[in-house]
Amino acid sequence: MATETLVAFTIKPDMQVSSWEDLTLLRVGVVRGANLPVTICKTKGIDTYEANNLEQLFHLLANSRLDAVVHHLQVGLNTADSLGISVQMSHVLHKEMVYHVLNRKHASLAPKLAKVFMDMLDEGTSTRILGKWAGMLPDPIE
Repeated sequence: MATETLVAFTIKPDMQVSSWEDLTLLRVGVVRGANLPVTICKTKGIDTYEANNLEQLFHLLANSRLDAVVHHLQVGLNTADSLGISVQMSHVLHKEMVYHVLNRKHASLAPKLAKVFMDMLDEGTSTRILGKWAGMLPDPIE
């Protein structure tokens, strides 16, 4: 179970992106094969440049070859940090939960897995395991 949060990363502090519509006139990069950003950009009518990895896109962004990169929040932050590139983030453009999927023949495992996952979240085990990626964990259920 994780939260997928999409944002637009930019380099220029004066470039404000607060919605998908703000991206329509920009040079936008996405990672080839990253289904969620690619699909949403296409459905919103945003022309994109596709690269094989996020590192390529951030280098293009740093060299002013792109105006924005749409990607998952935590992955983008960690990648920019590892490259030493200072990025600005848009408001959250899209957020959804993703879940583990079981084959029907393993349906009896669902309650047991749900309990284990909830216990791991409650005890902080997931946060310890994920480390810098812990930002992808879902918000606590009240």
